Amino acid sequence: MVHQIDRETGEVVPVQNADPDVFVEMDRLDEEQILRSLQGGAIEEYVYSFSQGGQTVVGLSWTGARELARSLTGIQMEDPQITQDDDQITVLIAGRDVNRQTRLFAVAQQAKLEKRRNGESVTDKFALAKALSKAQRNAILALAPTAVIVATIKHFLEQGTTRSSGRGQSTARPAVNGRAATPALPAAQADRMTSEERDALQDLLVEAGQDVPDVCQKMGIQSLLDLTPAKAAQLRTRAHQLIAARKAERAVTSDDLPFANPEGTA
Repeated sequence: MVHQIDRETGEVVPVQNADPDVFVEMDRLDEEQILRSLQGGAIEEYVYSFSQGGQTVVGLSWTGARELARSLTGIQMEDPQITQDDDQITVLIAGRDVNRQTRLFAVAQQAKLEKRRNGESVTDKFALAKALSKAQRNAILALAPTAVIVATIKHFLEQGTTRSSGRGQSTARPAVNGRAATPALPAAQADRMTSEERDALQDLLVEAGQDVPDVCQKMGIQSLLDLTPAKAAQLRTRAHQLIAARKAERAVTSDDLPFANPEGTA
């Protein structure tokens, strides 16, 4: 469920004919949050922000949906029904709003394999956790009244707990110490990796035997997109060294990766 910020009134209103890529990107970002949560990472982005056709499109993140459920107090989840075939896992779950005496079903599917940029498919060991988390998210958003969702989005926007997508030019940035951040610079000035560069680095880290969410947590970043070019280049170099060492059957540990900022680098 996505909304947009009206340019004239500043109100959060429903989106008409939202770009399907927005939902794909939100789902991808939610998967990042789910993985970070499984790794014990702190997550503070409750709203995603996108630029579409001159409008700012916003939607609750996976974490935002969970906070919404806590605020409603009456949301409960029943035991899920989990089925699977050779390709994917399907989770069907019933959510109940005991205060409004409402019961709705929600479903989510997750592929068992992740495809890397080089075309290789690897088993996604978190496929079940992702499917279950997404099904719960879908149930919460289905049960919550639209007015409550809008009010929740507005509250999080005012608090600055927003993450802007890498799609196009962003209009909001994550909060710092609870304060709303300044608007993002255009991509040419933002000094950050593109999504394509992020995907390539992610594949490289996996090839080097590294767990990407764990790497991000140790480096104190929320995702690889938060890396500056200098840090990305350094991490890429160390990953290549790990790959070479693995091929040469030499012992190189993940401690060799630059999780801390080297002195004198950005």
